[in-house]
Order: sequence, then structure tokens, then C-alpha cells
Amino acid sequence: MTKGNVLAATAAGCCRGSASPWFRQVGDWFSVSRDIEAKRDWGCEMRLRSRGFTLIELLVVIAIIAILAAILFPVLMSAKAAAKKATCSGNLKQIGYAYRMYMADWNDYYPSVDFGANLFLVDPYLRNRRDRIGNEKKAITVWLCPGAPREMYYVVRDNYWVNVCHTKPPWDKWSPGATTWPVFCSYVVNRGATCRWYDPNDAQTPASAGDPRRPSKMVLFFEGVYNHPDRQVGLGSCPTASHPENGLAEVTGFYPKYPHSYIAIQHESGSNFLFTDGHIGFYSVPPTGDIAWRIGK
Repeated sequence: MTKGNVLAATAAGCCRGSASPWFRQVGDWFSVSRDIEAKRDWGCEMRLRSRGFTLIELLVVIAIIAILAAILFPVLMSAKAAAKKATCSGNLKQIGYAYRMYMADWNDYYPSVDFGANLFLVDPYLRNRRDRIGNEKKAITVWLCPGAPREMYYVVRDNYWVNVCHTKPPWDKWSPGATTWPVFCSYVVNRGATCRWYDPNDAQTPASAGDPRRPSKMVLFFEGVYNHPDRQVGLGSCPTASHPENGLAEVTGFYPKYPHSYIAIQHESGSNFLFTDGHIGFYSVPPTGDIAWRIGK
């Protein structure tokens, strides 16, 4: 058989699908190689999956988290403090509006501050639920600064309603016969701006808007202290009125630097003040002098 015939026969055999042993061996070799490679890749993948974090990697992650926390924590605390300060300012603003509405209905006279009567007299203009029944604490909004302790309250007495109005106090419908009622409160009214403190016959007489004063300079409300050494009221000290007839020691500066002062530092380095013209001011040093705390005679 010639060389040409051999090649022709080989080609014919391939075309018929009957490959020679040499071709089959080569194919088997490639198949085995592929299987070995696949098993090697699968083994590497399994080893990578079962491998945990190294100590260095864990320390790096912890360090990154600590750095982020150190950066974000002061920012979050500052934002929270700013929110409380803004809420407090809003509370005082609402109290200022309520006072103006009350005075519009009562010939420009301020409400009485006789043992906390103003807290109830102004309440209809605020529609603020701030009663306390037994040991149950109700939700307070306007009269309590968010930066003040939640347990601050003032015990309102029935003197104004019994002696002036000759009627029962407003809380009689909740507790018949009770002569006092605790009200959550952290704001102090400036008695020197709302009553004729200089009247020796009746220092409780409410003042009018026309009494001598500079509205933009005179304080109407400020933030009160708690756990006061001289004025323990309820769970804390939150007097509803300063006493200008005794001098200005109660409003000289911030407590505790001035131990007899009613003014508290509720927000970082200062407090919010509501003035008689309705504007709110934040002060790191409280206003001073008669122009801020006492109307003229």
C-alpha cells in the first residue's frame, strides 16, 4: 500500500468517527489534566473560605471604628445639646405668647404670681397638660426644659383663688378639697417685672404693661435651678418667682457660683431668657441691674 493510500484510509477512518488509538490517548490526557486543575481550584477556594481574619486585620477594623466613634460622638452630643436648647427656646417663646394673650384679655395686666397661680392662669392659652396625680408623672412640654431634670416640680397653693377670687382652685375637679397641687416646672418668672413689688401694702398686686420699664431689656422668664440649698421645693428647687423686694441676690449670676441665685446653667455655658417684649436671648452671663429685673416705682 502506497503512502497516499495510507493517508486516505486514515482520513476515511476519522470521518467515520473511529479515531486511532493515538488520538484517543491525547484526548484522555487533556481530560485528566482538566479534572486535576478543577480539583486544585476547588481546594484553593475551600481553603480561602475557611480562612478567618488575622489579628492584624481585626485590630485595624477596631481602630477604624474607634476613630470614627471619636469623631462622631462629640458631633452627635453637640447636635443633641443644640436640639434641647432650641426646644427650650421654643417653650419660652410659647409662654411669652400665652402671657401676651392673657394680658390682651385682662387690660394689659400680668397674671398673679401668688404661690404659682400664674402656672394655672396662663394655662388655658397654652393648652398644656401638666398636672400630676399621685406618683404618676404626666407628659410635660412647655413648662419643663428638656435639659432640666424630669422630676422638677413646684407645689402651687390655693391662696390666690381662696383669698382673691373666693373660689375653688382649678385642680379641685381632680382632687376635691386639696389645697396644693404639684406642677412640673423648670422656668422661673421674674416677679419684679410682673407685680408691683415695691408696694408695701400688697406686693402681690399684678403690674401692667404700662408700668415703667424697657421691654427689650427686662426679663420675664428664665431657667431655674434645682436642689437649691435655700429653696427646697418638692423634689427640687424651682421657685415660680424671684423676690425683688429682697434685693437682686437671687438673680445676680449663675448657680452654683452664686449660691443664692435662682438662675441655672441648663445649656452648655448659659441659659435662655425670655424678655417682656417676647424675644428670647441666650446669655453666658445673666443680665444685671434694675433695668433687667425690677420695674420702676
